[in-house]
Amino acid sequence: MVGSYFASYIVLPEKFGIQTEGRVLEKRADKFMRRGVTYTIVYSFQDSQGNTIKDSRIVAREFFEKVKEGDPIRTSYLSMFPSFNTIEGVLGTIKVMVLFYAGVILTILALLVLGVELRKVRDSEPDNLFSRLEERERARSHPSS
Repeated sequence: MVGSYFASYIVLPEKFGIQTEGRVLEKRADKFMRRGVTYTIVYSFQDSQGNTIKDSRIVAREFFEKVKEGDPIRTSYLSMFPSFNTIEGVLGTIKVMVLFYAGVILTILALLVLGVELRKVRDSEPDNLFSRLEERERARSHPSS
């Protein structure tokens, strides 16, 4: 899922799209959680049909600090789908995000596998939870006199 997003919104326009010049309309630095900041550039450009496309992208802090509102910005878009576009400075940010989330997902999967392995019932040891339930059931059905 993350890979398809990455390919459609970032890689395809960058590799196969039309390059044009857009304009930075707005810069936003939004705080999230306790310490995090998301740096967003709002921009617009005209596609080959003359339509004005307005979009926004999360960018790296270094790039955010480098550009100003009104600055020209290199934009790439797919001619058939101008909504699939990107600007310079995005590719590195997306790579970092993909690597981060891939690491989180792999860590969660590793912990799940470890939990399953540690929870497996060994042939010589009865599972504590189920053996207790079985003992209670036996005690109810065969009361000892």
